[in-house]
Amino acid sequence: KEKNSPLPMVALDGPYMAPTQSALTKKVLVAVGAGVGITPFLSLMSTIITQLDQDGDLPDSGQEHGKFARLVEVHFYWMTRNADEFLFAKKLISRIMTHRNLLDRVFVHLHVTGKAPEKHASGHVFREALKRQSEVDRVVFKELLKERGLQKMAGPSLPMCWVNGGREDIMWTTTLALPSNKLRVETATSVKERTVCHHTEEVSVELSAECAPGIDASLGMVPSDGDDFYMVPIIFGRPDFATEIRSIGKARPGYNVHLYACANDTVVQGLQDVADVCNQHAEADTQANGTAPQKYILHYERFG
Repeated sequence: KEKNSPLPMVALDGPYMAPTQSALTKKVLVAVGAGVGITPFLSLMSTIITQLDQDGDLPDSGQEHGKFARLVEVHFYWMTRNADEFLFAKKLISRIMTHRNLLDRVFVHLHVTGKAPEKHASGHVFREALKRQSEVDRVVFKELLKERGLQKMAGPSLPMCWVNGGREDIMWTTTLALPSNKLRVETATSVKERTVCHHTEEVSVELSAECAPGIDASLGMVPSDGDDFYMVPIIFGRPDFATEIRSIGKARPGYNVHLYACANDTVVQGLQDVADVCNQHAEADTQANGTAPQKYILHYERFG
């Protein structure tokens, strides 16, 4: 109460809308969900996939801040301690892997951040086997990348962390990629020239199911044995946001990069630090090289 008034003083604050409500008005998105924080982004992913499936694009309101914007590129980073949680998005991931309207605009990065339990023999053996196999795969990948170039290797299963020089261990799985005949969507098996932006540069990609099986298939980058599915890379370790987010921005000069996070305070603060550094680099590039101005903007879920 104030000044002996019989009525209490009421303070109103807000509203604080969920950050994903504004996501569809952006053109370049990076969504980061940790654990259950992926929930709002699965809904966002479903909305984007459905719209692109049906129309090949998001409807354009004709206004920069309208309900929708022409989506250029979206990256979903999902961090979890247990890989089993990825099964919740099995159908969505499968649709991304098999539909040509999604291949050059919707990217999913699956990261397992949990450590192998101590004094757990089978867990230790698995991680050691994964580490050794990844060492072999990285060597082969570098050789193929040097021989063929990014244009010939680009595809929905390409591990972009390795393109950017990362040394994370990767497990390939077909469990998250349903065959297209079960999804009842158009598969990405016809030959089609597309311009695809893969973090570092724009490339012209030829998508074809007529690739011969072999080491490419073992790395999960082409359909294997004539089947129309891709293996999905699951990355063990935390994302290198400083490198990957800056690479996404450099590949899209002139577009602001909007970071959406639903995670704990440590992840959110880390992303804010990355955005600050990226803004400094972008401003320096504009001053030194005359590149188009660009900003990195963080939006995060408010808890409590």
